[in-house]
Amino acid sequence: MEFDHLLAMEDGQLKTYDEDEATEKINWWLATPQGEKWGDPHWGHRLQQFKHDPVSESLEVGIEAHIHTKMRKDLRMVQIRGIGVKCLSADEVELVIITQSGLVRTTFDRTAL
Repeated sequence: MEFDHLLAMEDGQLKTYDEDEATEKINWWLATPQGEKWGDPHWGHRLQQFKHDPVSESLEVGIEAHIHTKMRKDLRMVQIRGIGVKCLSADEVELVIITQSGLVRTTFDRTAL
């Protein structure tokens, strides 16, 4: 559990965040292509559009922009304050997101999407 960095109050108590909850929601979103969530066909990522692009800085920027735009719509409870994408190999991508509850660092395989 982490305290709000601005020491905000909620229901008369200091607001806290569960860091693991943000990580879990982000990983769930990364594992769910758009159209795969029952009852909400617009929810999820469209990262498969980057599946065959060559590794480059423009690929990293494109993935960053997509994640920033789409994740903000789908995961409104996760406030994205910063985002970074780095291609570790032709397949593996590292994603670092700064949220209201701290830093979330994860990797995913862009060719398996």
